Amino acid sequence: MSPSTHRLLVVSNRLPIVLEKKSDGWGLKPGSGGLVSALAPVLSHRGGLWVGWPGMALERGGAWEAVLDAGYKERGYDLLPVLLSEEEVKDFYEGFANGILWPLFHDLLGQCNFDPSFWYAYLKVNEKFADAVLRNSREEDFIWVQDYQLIHVAESIRRENESALIGFFLHIPFPALDILLRLPWRGQILRALLAYDLLGFQTPRDSRNFLTCIENLLPGVEITDAGPVTEVRVGSRVVQYQQHLEYQTQVDSLTGLFNRRAFEKKIHEEFERSKRYHNPMSLLILDIDNFKMINDTYGHHGGDAALVKISETFREKTRQSDFPSRYGGEEFVLVLPETDQDNALQVASKIHESIRTCAFGTTARPFTLTVSVGVSSTSARYYADWRELLDDADRALYVAKNSGKDRIEIWEPEKKTSSMQTSVHP
Repeated sequence: MSPSTHRLLVVSNRLPIVLEKKSDGWGLKPGSGGLVSALAPVLSHRGGLWVGWPGMALERGGAWEAVLDAGYKERGYDLLPVLLSEEEVKDFYEGFANGILWPLFHDLLGQCNFDPSFWYAYLKVNEKFADAVLRNSREEDFIWVQDYQLIHVAESIRRENESALIGFFLHIPFPALDILLRLPWRGQILRALLAYDLLGFQTPRDSRNFLTCIENLLPGVEITDAGPVTEVRVGSRVVQYQQHLEYQTQVDSLTGLFNRRAFEKKIHEEFERSKRYHNPMSLLILDIDNFKMINDTYGHHGGDAALVKISETFREKTRQSDFPSRYGGEEFVLVLPETDQDNALQVASKIHESIRTCAFGTTARPFTLTVSVGVSSTSARYYADWRELLDDADRALYVAKNSGKDRIEIWEPEKKTSSMQTSVHP
């Protein structure tokens, strides 16, 4: 790598590896998830440094350090572990990050615990990450901070290095103004985000929510909307934010819902979260009944218009934390975090009934349609992998399609035959 090339420093809550304590010592295996899949090859090609927590409380000087160093030297980039105590993990990671920010940003206010001690732990750990970056970065490096756990890293770095090049990407939704107002530290969070040079959000809705929040809560900011990149001036600083860094590759062009690629990334993340925190999650697969006949009778324009209208129903009948996607053709999927089987059935019934009573087509040639829905839930059985959850929802959909259509089916694995499935009718 030439001296003029910017080195990339990735800063995330977790390192892209998993350390395992074994009877004969330490083991190492690659981490999983979209962030690792996307950025590890970039670092391997360019060289650089990944800063993150190893995932468990560790002390310096342990045998794990040699395992970490040996396992990743040949990959073309270095790993820098940031060590957290058990108390920091409890108050920063489980407390503020996942007990306040994650549920709040997903519109799950009932799960927030606004304990002030969590806030101070969050600031302390963010300063610890910033200090690790400052001690190991070069003037020409580009520092790319990832996600909600580390919002304050740039603000801490700026106290020592005002000219550092720092970007940030938020991998979860950014809340609307009325939701962010519930956060006691909303002003500090917004100002910390404006300490970055470049901000990235998942969707245009997230970027609009961010813009609305800073307009209403931070007096004195100047905003210049220049298409896909918007500039925010705060005093002498100019912050750019990209309205949809990932959006175009993750969204179905016809319906505006997320596509299959985005769905698979999301269900993997939510499944791992569900296992970690022992919270239920559910999945719906919806298929339009007799869709070929609709296309044959009303043309593909009529079929496309029906797909768009159904996607609007998904947006109207789901929470911000839910994840509706077009799976392919006339099939849709809906990831329901923090949702057990009974509540998933209620959501399915609302969507099913809304579509059933909706008018499609034109005034001159109106038509109605029905859908079949398959439901699976981690509250009903144990799943080792998200693909098993998807398979069970698909099996339930198959039963619904072969039992008369226009119905909702729950997959109950202990009852292997379709005649034993539970049917829900409007």
